[in-house]
Amino acid sequence: MFFFIGDTSPLESLEQVEPRLYLDKGWINQDSIWYKGYSTDCKISEKLHDILQGYQPAGKWCVIHNEKVYHPRLRGFPLHELNDSITNLRIKGYKHIVSVLEPNITNNVISLNDAATKIGNILLENTQNFFKFNNIEKMNVLYSGGLDTLTSWAVLDNVIKNYTLDVYVPKETDKDLSLHHKLGRIREYTSDLIEKISNDYWGYDISSCYTNTNWYLTGYYAEAIQFRDAEAITALANYKGKWIDELAKPHEYLYWFLKRPSLDKYKKTMLTFDDDLALKKYLYNTIFVDYQMWHFDNNLTFNPFFDIRITDVMMQLSIDDITLNSMTGIIQKLIVHRFNTQLLSILSEYKNEKNVFDKFRRNFGLIALDSAVTLNIR
Repeated sequence: MFFFIGDTSPLESLEQVEPRLYLDKGWINQDSIWYKGYSTDCKISEKLHDILQGYQPAGKWCVIHNEKVYHPRLRGFPLHELNDSITNLRIKGYKHIVSVLEPNITNNVISLNDAATKIGNILLENTQNFFKFNNIEKMNVLYSGGLDTLTSWAVLDNVIKNYTLDVYVPKETDKDLSLHHKLGRIREYTSDLIEKISNDYWGYDISSCYTNTNWYLTGYYAEAIQFRDAEAITALANYKGKWIDELAKPHEYLYWFLKRPSLDKYKKTMLTFDDDLALKKYLYNTIFVDYQMWHFDNNLTFNPFFDIRITDVMMQLSIDDITLNSMTGIIQKLIVHRFNTQLLSILSEYKNEKNVFDKFRRNFGLIALDSAVTLNIR
């Protein structure tokens, strides 16, 4: 879902489809309107002219017409401009256009259990509507050993059974190889686009790349949308007079991850906030500059957590409960328990640390999956 609107594309692999418009693979043209992606509110192909008139259905999509870019309210990809050129590629000298929404502020405080119910309902609705409004011939479910992909999988398993479970279990021989080998990344081809976005965004760097149309269910945005990423955790820790690596307890899911030296960059300045409301407003704004993943070429992802309503639910929690969830992922654990409790037996003890696939190796064989599920355990 990459584009460049301007005189000359900076990348050879973007195809010129009309004067001053260059696109990656996978876009569709209808009535001189270019579009790509999915919605959980409608069939995009049936609402293109409504979108040109201001309709912004939820989802992860982009529409381009007469050099104007249309997108969901929660945009989901960056925009950069210079003079009369605009793109979602990161290019030196281009200005980043920031788009934020106003937070829903309420005095109503809900419990973690209530939040888990509300967020679980949103995830279920998004998953149901994804298949209702989009023609998906084959769905691949990516499980990386952690909480976010596990939650997406648990919800999807309640909606369809005809999917492929794709899991790469690290081998002993991988320990001295690159991170890409350890993650089981597959790249059927490369291009200057693939190389650039892999360097610019961590999500693409770890992603597989296929020539033909490929849909992946992922856990992207689960952390950012629920204030569980490093930016938000830094603010939560600082509010309590702590650094990011001092907030989690040894038994909590984020403990070892927050000890990584790479996070020391968040320990340069202690943030200050006047009160809980000021902190919540800061947390809310963190989600609008963390784009993570959008479609590239014929590789498309469904991100059920990419929904501003989830953040609105989080805003109704107390700061203490937001913090607890950031350290433990308790909300998503409750959601997995609700939709497929047996999957909790293969969840790693810690995020991205300490033998992530140990429990998968020990317990996956005990899980009863529907016969329609195709296993691709590598």
